[in-house]
Amino acid sequence: MTSEREEEEVLPHAGQLPRVAKWLGKAPRGASSPQLFELEGGGKILVKFSQNPQGERVLANEFICSRLAAFLEVPVPAAVLVEVPDQLLDLPRRADACPLSFVGGVHVGTFWLNDATPVPIREIETAVHRAQNAADWAALEVFDQLVKRDDKIELLTYNAPGGQRYFASIDYGFSFGGTPNWDQSTLASIDVPFLRYDGTTQLCQQQAPIIARLSGLTTENLREAIHHLLLPRFGMTADLAEALAQCLESRARSLVAEHAKFCR
Repeated sequence: MTSEREEEEVLPHAGQLPRVAKWLGKAPRGASSPQLFELEGGGKILVKFSQNPQGERVLANEFICSRLAAFLEVPVPAAVLVEVPDQLLDLPRRADACPLSFVGGVHVGTFWLNDATPVPIREIETAVHRAQNAADWAALEVFDQLVKRDDKIELLTYNAPGGQRYFASIDYGFSFGGTPNWDQSTLASIDVPFLRYDGTTQLCQQQAPIIARLSGLTTENLREAIHHLLLPRFGMTADLAEALAQCLESRARSLVAEHAKFCR
C-alpha cells in the first residue's frame, strides 16, 4: 500500500500491469484470504484474488472506491490491477496458506503501508485524534456515505516518510449497497446519503473541502474511475458501470445539497 503519488509511478502504461515476483506470506487477517507479495522492481503489495470466498465483486468494489478516494483526496490506500503468475502460488498452496481455488492472473492489489497497524473499534477516536491527518476524518465520513459502505469501518495507522503517523480506511468490498454483489435494482433502492451535522461551524468547515470536490465531480469522472478496471472484469459490465456512475453522481449531488442546507 502506498500514497497516491507513489501509485501513479506503478500504474500500467502501454497495456502493462504491475507484476508480483515473490510470495511473502498470508495476510494476518481478512475474510478474503489476501496474500502479501513483493513486486517486480521492489515494494510490497497485498493481493485479493477473484476466487476469494466473498466473491469477485469484492475486488471491483475495492478498486473503484480506491480510485474515487484518490480523486476526492480521502485517506484510502491505493489499489491497482496486478498480475500474479500462477507458479508463485505453488508455495502458499503447499503451506496451506491460501485456498486451492486461487489461480494466477489479474487480481487487485493494495500497496503495503509502512508499519501498518489495525485499529480496534474502541480505539478509533483516539487513533484518529493522534494521527497527522486527523482533519481527514470529516472527509472520510462523507466518502463512506457517497459509496454506501455497508461493512463496519476498519482503520489502520501507518508511518509516512519522515516517521509521522497517519490513519487510513480500508476494506471497501461491501460498498454500493452490495454484500458484496449489487445490480441496477440494488442501486435504485439504497438509502439516500446522510450528512452528519452537529450544529457547529467547525464540522461544516471540516466537511467543506470534500464537498467542494464533490461539487466538481462529473459523471465522466466517475466513468473514468470505474473503467480503470478494464471492463468487463470481476463481474462488472459496461451497463453496471454506467448505472453505478449515475448513482454516485446523484449521491454526490445529495451530499452537496445537504451541506448547503445545514452550513449556510
